[in-house]
Amino acid sequence: MDLTGSPLHGWHAPRPPPRNSRPPGKAPRRRATLAPIAAAAVAAKIGKTPYDVHVAPMMQVTHRHMRFLCRLLSKRLVLWTEMIKDSSITYNRNNPEYLRKLLDMSSSKEHPVVLQLGGSDPDTLAEAVRIAKPWGYDEINLNCGCPSEAAVKVRQGHGFGAQLMTTPELVRQCTEAMAEEAEVDISVKCRIGTHQTLADLERNGDHYDTLLSFVDAVAAGKVKRFAVHARSGILAGLKASENRKTPPLHHDFVYRLQAERPELEVILNGGVCSQQDLDRARQRGLEVMIGRWAVQHPWALADEHTLASGRGAVFQEYLDYARKELRDGREDHLLMLSDPLRNLFAGIEKCKEYRRVISTLGTSPREVSPIMIDFLGSDGLQYGLSHLYGFSMYHVQKLYPMFTEDCKLPVLYYGKSSREKSTSEPMDAAVAGNFVQQPKAVVEGAFCQL
Repeated sequence: MDLTGSPLHGWHAPRPPPRNSRPPGKAPRRRATLAPIAAAAVAAKIGKTPYDVHVAPMMQVTHRHMRFLCRLLSKRLVLWTEMIKDSSITYNRNNPEYLRKLLDMSSSKEHPVVLQLGGSDPDTLAEAVRIAKPWGYDEINLNCGCPSEAAVKVRQGHGFGAQLMTTPELVRQCTEAMAEEAEVDISVKCRIGTHQTLADLERNGDHYDTLLSFVDAVAAGKVKRFAVHARSGILAGLKASENRKTPPLHHDFVYRLQAERPELEVILNGGVCSQQDLDRARQRGLEVMIGRWAVQHPWALADEHTLASGRGAVFQEYLDYARKELRDGREDHLLMLSDPLRNLFAGIEKCKEYRRVISTLGTSPREVSPIMIDFLGSDGLQYGLSHLYGFSMYHVQKLYPMFTEDCKLPVLYYGKSSREKSTSEPMDAAVAGNFVQQPKAVVEGAFCQL
């Protein structure tokens, strides 16, 4: 897909020329010093390359609903999918419904989005790229950084993740095969190196040359863009969560790579947990990738437009999106839809009570659906779950009137269908509150009396 001339073309910063390729007499190119992401001055300083902050790929986190919330918060983020195994795509090549759930975006406004694939077989990866092409992702990334034991145990050409750093030639073959099928850039996300165990790391230490030799071998092919998690990956004996914290950080390795390989585009990942960390890296001219910080404090991502609108406006727009997802049958998993909202009010008074209200929306649809269908008809599950979001809005308006005073409270109705508004009575607020806390009791006690 040719993106030239579209708003997506050139969404990342242009690659600087090699160090010795400047025309005679031309002054060296200076890197811009970037302001904080939420400051109004950002747009003036970054000009035509606004996308220098990435939200990292996180399993069971950066699905399309989380990406929708991130895009509501800022127009200037690069969003990444969860890692998707190449065989999950190729095995289901004839299952359009499964592929839709796997690859669909929340909306066309979600761009730019990077699709991250996991795999180690060049042919399978190339086929996965070909199948995913109609979804129009803006970049395809190969995961060479996931150090989970599940990845290490996979063998016979089906391995993926950080173990691939020990076979850079195979990574080059994989990315070249992917590039043959892709119409967008291919990138690699990696660590600074790997160790079999934590004891090996303590005994041998980390070495910059390990990272450099891997990058040079892969860059000899089609890849000119690397996202580097500035820690080693421990292939056995540590959980994934421990691998994000235990190995020591080496931001200096990433800074040195950027300085010694200016023809490459380098993204710093790992240990960016505050606005100060973000600014420090951006002032060096690096693109930055943030992970758990974005999940735990999503409001830190807000741009100046969103800051002016307020959290209530973001909450309302997300609920409108969620109700549409439920009504259209695109999603029936409440936990997937409610989780992105969990930390929206982090740091604000009563945020724990807010999280408790949101967590009640994680009720399994299989527990609710038989009751819903009893009194709402065959399409009652979608309408019933949609109403749950209305009840959550009621609670949020009680907790945070200052954030939601401009948001319209959804009208909630009794009756066998929410479409029977002319013969229905508005739901009492107390019943709405009860329904969030004890959905089964209220449904059986109140609704079944109608």
